Amino acid sequence: MKNVFIITPSYLIRKKRDFAAGLRQLSALGFNVVNPQFPETLPSPREKAEQLHAAFADPDIVKGFS
Repeated sequence: MKNVFIITPSYLIRKKRDFAAGLRQLSALGFNVVNPQFPETLPSPREKAEQLHAAFADPDIVKGFS
């Protein structure tokens, strides 16, 4: 199973069930989401940058598809 890191989009997902459905779809495709927490608030630009840096710095995260 390949690990993936979800980056919060530029808009806030309003329905928790939509987010959960996305997690189920990723799981059905064979992915393990390492940060499955539902974003309650939209992160600041700094927090989004920190998410990106964390994703790229984690050696267990899928970096590409081969």
